[in-house]
Amino acid sequence: MDLGASQTREQLTTQLVNKATRLYRIRLHRLWVVLHLAIALYGLCLFVVCVVVA
Repeated sequence: MDLGASQTREQLTTQLVNKATRLYRIRLHRLWVVLHLAIALYGLCLFVVCVVVA
C-alpha cells in the first residue's frame, strides 16, 4: 500500500536542495568582507570628523 509518500519526500528534498543552492550563490566570504570594509570606512569617516572638529 504505497500512498506516494516516497515521491512526496523526493519532491520535498529536491525543493529543499534548490533553495539551499540559491544561498550558496551568495558568496558569504565576499559578503563578510564587504561588511567589514563598510564598517572600517564608517569608522574612518568618524575619525576624520573628530579630528576636524578638534
